[in-house]
Amino acid sequence: MLEAVLEIPFWLELIAVFACSVLGSVAAVKEKYDVFGTVAIGLITGLGGGILRDLLLQDYGIYAFSQPSLILVGAAASVMVFYFHRLTTGLPKLLDFMDNLSMSLWCIVSVGKGLSAGLSIVPAVILGFTTAVGGGVLRDIIMNKKPAAFTPGTLYGSAAIAGCVIYALLAQDESLKHLAAWACAIMVFALRYAALYFDWQTKPAKDYSDNIIKPVVAIGQHAAKPFSAVLHPERFEEEAPKTCGHDTLDNPTTGSPALDAPEALVPEALTPKAASSDKPAPGASSAPAPDTPGEPASHLEPPSRP
Repeated sequence: MLEAVLEIPFWLELIAVFACSVLGSVAAVKEKYDVFGTVAIGLITGLGGGILRDLLLQDYGIYAFSQPSLILVGAAASVMVFYFHRLTTGLPKLLDFMDNLSMSLWCIVSVGKGLSAGLSIVPAVILGFTTAVGGGVLRDIIMNKKPAAFTPGTLYGSAAIAGCVIYALLAQDESLKHLAAWACAIMVFALRYAALYFDWQTKPAKDYSDNIIKPVVAIGQHAAKPFSAVLHPERFEEEAPKTCGHDTLDNPTTGSPALDAPEALVPEALTPKAASSDKPAPGASSAPAPDTPGEPASHLEPPSRP
């Protein structure tokens, strides 16, 4: 049953293990690991994704343990990086190329094995994605770091999923099956380099709950208004303005006098209070007013003589 799964060329797996082991060893050297730790991290990065894939397939055993050449290639790459790490750490573009190469190769190998094992497209894509990012995730966990594949940054896991989907779809068609591997690699490289060039970044979670809650609450309040008027009529009677007849003038909140009050219809100058006021207005003369025409002046007292 094992041979039914291994339809992918073996040299592709060798290249994928070598590239991932180099990347893992570079991370170990930066953290000042010794040669044993560097080789261990390199092998975990290079073989971890494939081991997770074989564990998920269940019935075909751990392929890396049945092919010692994969372990030897990963260990040799780790030792090379440990003693000649300046050749790799000084070439960031080479590391990016090897990262993209290893991702695309793992997508091809793992999706192909999943389809050969009888899986449908969706499980095969999940298997390929797990293999492509699994080694890096295990490396970061063991080194007590946040998994780079799950943190905000340039497109990584999305490129792996796109490559797996392209390969799985094309591999279903016999006439396009020979183009599936190339299409997968081109998709992964195109997305990864486009993300680096155009600075496409994934972002952390952002809460948009208020954009949904506020309109819903406003709509609910507007829709509940007719029911509130039926259930609580006194509240709306207090809020509604009174504009008919005497209600407007009798409204105690406005302070307007009622129409049937006699004081409201009499001008202020003709009220008894204003007529009986003896205090002159400020600045007015205290001399008696002259006689009005037609009125005798007998009521005026003659001025006293000195």
